[in-house]
Amino acid sequence: MNSTVQSRLFWPALAILVVYYGWMVQSHGFLWDDGASAYTAERVLQGELTHSDFSDVYTGGLNYLHALAFKLFGRDFLTLRITLGGAFLLGLIVFFRISARLLPPPVPLLLTLVAGLLGPSIYPGPLPSWYCLIFGLCCLALVFAHAKKPAPWLLFLAGMVAGLSVLAKIVGLYLIAAVGLYLVYCEQQSSKGEPGRPQVFRLLKLGLLLSFLIVVFKLLSPHLKLSEFVLWFCPPLSSSSKHTA
Repeated sequence: MNSTVQSRLFWPALAILVVYYGWMVQSHGFLWDDGASAYTAERVLQGELTHSDFSDVYTGGLNYLHALAFKLFGRDFLTLRITLGGAFLLGLIVFFRISARLLPPPVPLLLTLVAGLLGPSIYPGPLPSWYCLIFGLCCLALVFAHAKKPAPWLLFLAGMVAGLSVLAKIVGLYLIAAVGLYLVYCEQQSSKGEPGRPQVFRLLKLGLLLSFLIVVFKLLSPHLKLSEFVLWFCPPLSSSSKHTA
């Protein structure tokens, strides 16, 4: 199978995944998550502000998207799941494009089918974690596009997408950190072979990386165990150490 045939097969496969998601949203998931999302969206529709007029365990930006969906399509749990389905559809397209850049056919197509079957379809609750995953895929696609053909607007869009991820859930800060490390990498590549790099910039970069590690450690410290240290602190530590040169 060549890339042309794979691209042609992708769209029928995507249509099948959309039908499968449409069937799953009507019979799967726990409605208390939908109820919590609907409740906060209803408060926003009444003119209240998240974290000011009512509490929310998440950042709160998703409440405004859900409120807009309610206003446009009606107050129903299915509205929230259809909204997630639209984002999920975008995520599958981006996932396929990223996979097609990295892997030979038909692996990207098979991986997309697996992602479609085991993604929000198995739990279509409108939770921020799904949106963070989709924003992460979009941000990765923009970074890949910038690596292929550098353009400032691609980095601007990547930053906007990372910001939207934070608005959905605070763990989007990790996405901002990833983009920041990519920018450091770009600087290193562009200045390779230039001995006159300012010492001030080196110190600034070192300070930013140390600040990043301190923030990660502070986030983990309340429940820090060996497993959490290895899984969540060692990868940022390794990435930062590679960019200190």
